Amino acid sequence: MDSTRDSLSLYLGLDIGSVSIKSTIMDDTPDIIYTSYCETQGRPIDVAKTLFSDIKEKLGLVSFSGIYITGSGKSLFAGPLNLPTINEIVSHAKANWKIFPDVKAY
Repeated sequence: MDSTRDSLSLYLGLDIGSVSIKSTIMDDTPDIIYTSYCETQGRPIDVAKTLFSDIKEKLGLVSFSGIYITGSGKSLFAGPLNLPTINEIVSHAKANWKIFPDVKAY
């Protein structure tokens, strides 16, 4: 990571579904600095380990200021790691309100 990014907070989003794991890492700006899509092939834990190895290889050893996990497999990871989960629909709504604050909920 470059020195500018070293001072920024990083946020990880994981969508752990029945057939794939999708991930996004954003910084404060909020630039997306990493994304991935991996089919789990029935081995979500092994695929997650590979995903984190890839993150370490590409970004170095990083820490996250926030992590959210969504998807049908979220409890497989969130529970043992004591991480927060969020419903996909709620996640989409919150992201849209952040990007488009004038949008109103009815």
